[in-house]
Amino acid sequence: MQAPVPPPDTEPSLPRRQVAAAQGWRWIVEAFWLFREAPLTFLMFTLAYFSILMLVGSVPLLGTFAGPLLAPILSAGFIVAAIKIEHGDEASLADFFAGFKLAPRDLLMTGLWYIVMVMTIALSLVMVAVLAGVDFGGLSTLAEPASQGAPAAAPAVPEAPPDAANPADFSTGLVLLFGSMVLCSLPLALAYWLAPAYIIKAKLSVAEAMRESVMVGWQNKGAFLVYTLAIAALGGLALIPFGLGLVVWVPLVSLSAYTCYRDMVGASPITPAEILVE
Repeated sequence: MQAPVPPPDTEPSLPRRQVAAAQGWRWIVEAFWLFREAPLTFLMFTLAYFSILMLVGSVPLLGTFAGPLLAPILSAGFIVAAIKIEHGDEASLADFFAGFKLAPRDLLMTGLWYIVMVMTIALSLVMVAVLAGVDFGGLSTLAEPASQGAPAAAPAVPEAPPDAANPADFSTGLVLLFGSMVLCSLPLALAYWLAPAYIIKAKLSVAEAMRESVMVGWQNKGAFLVYTLAIAALGGLALIPFGLGLVVWVPLVSLSAYTCYRDMVGASPITPAEILVE
């Protein structure tokens, strides 16, 4: 007797594990372990990463968005290399370009959607601020007296025009706008975070990958917060010695995307053949 066929609209849900907040730091530690297994390879990855960004960055207009646009497809190479190392295989420089072979369209679309959403959020908040009366011209207005020089004779009773910029109001509006931008960008950051791993491993579409990334990230928001603060602090330290620490920090960020995915999704072990054969 033939087994019943499930309805076409039902999809098996991907596993999601809830982990402790301390795991946010553990993901970085595990990423460093992967880096330590092949430091020269990942240093070459990083040099190739910056070379591509500099090359694309030299293109007018497109260069402005090179980082977020190419980050998903370039990070895919780090993920594939991490998988190979974890299973005892040797990573090579060719693995850096794995994203261009595996799912170039979806990975590039992930970066494009991120750029579009960031710009949409920013423009929406600016429009709301303008409608609320925030004066963005206040900064130039406040700078005018210094550029015009001292007046020849000051009036006995100076009177400010009714529409003069108030430094306190302008600063408050700017702070509120920036804070709103950060809060509205958090779901977007979650969507962008693990999308490349979902696209490579689970073969999800861009929309599905970003949705799953948001869901599993929100479920583990404590670990995500610890991870974000830790990786940001390490990024600040990496900039101190003339930015030389970035050659280690960039691989840590990309490799930790794999350790995050492996831990939170709780899927079966990923094998290199599972990724590369297809």
